[in-house]
Amino acid sequence: MDLLQSKSPRTEWHGYGQSGKAHERSADQLRDELETLRQKLELVLGTEPGVIEQYERRKEEVRSVVPLFYASNARFHRTDLNLAQIASLSKKIEERNKQAAKIEKSIKVAKVSTPMPRDDSIRSTCYSNPSG
Repeated sequence: MDLLQSKSPRTEWHGYGQSGKAHERSADQLRDELETLRQKLELVLGTEPGVIEQYERRKEEVRSVVPLFYASNARFHRTDLNLAQIASLSKKIEERNKQAAKIEKSIKVAKVSTPMPRDDSIRSTCYSNPSG
């Protein structure tokens, strides 16, 4: 819990005097920081006791979900790439099937247009009268 576990405003302010930080800052900077600490204090005192804990729990939930989101997004991207590869390969297969169909058709045409060899000896035996 960031707000509850942070130093109290009094401890933070007292620390500036000991470390010499208070002397390094201008009066405006110190007033701004004092106002920020007052706002934090009002936030803590003005909220219901469970609200801050609920906020901190949700913040941790978001931190734990973000990596899962990025991981699933990466899986989606890989799936998208795989789909693109499948589409490309499907197109190649379709083109090759068209080429194979053209070759098959030209083979059939060649078979039909090529005359059968004539062998008179086979023809004469097939049509000859066996009785003579």
